[in-house]
Amino acid sequence: RGLPLRAPLKIFDSRLAAAGMLFARTAGDAVFRRYHDTVFDRFWRRELDIEDQAALSAILAEAGADPTAFAAWVPDGLAQVEAARLKAEDEGIFGVPTFVLNNEMFWGNEHLPDIRAMLTNTPAA
Repeated sequence: RGLPLRAPLKIFDSRLAAAGMLFARTAGDAVFRRYHDTVFDRFWRRELDIEDQAALSAILAEAGADPTAFAAWVPDGLAQVEAARLKAEDEGIFGVPTFVLNNEMFWGNEHLPDIRAMLTNTPAA
């Protein structure tokens, strides 16, 4: 697919990037998609420090969001990320990717064909 895949050089704190994703979502689907795709692409190319608020603000601006509003919103965004993490832990989610469908938990990409079948009401391949 032409996508780079490299292991991270360190364990990154991704909370700020996740808050940026939540902020981008409030600006609309197109902004969210541009932010999401740009962050992932640059991170895996090792061209982005996801712990750098200025760098994430610049990507939000590229994506069409207001980076000044993001700076003011960061504390609320980080609180939302923390609330989502705690909710996930309470539900037994421990890693990624985890999918929950009809109160059933699936952990790992190998379940995607079954999940797709369940969502489309078709037999699994």
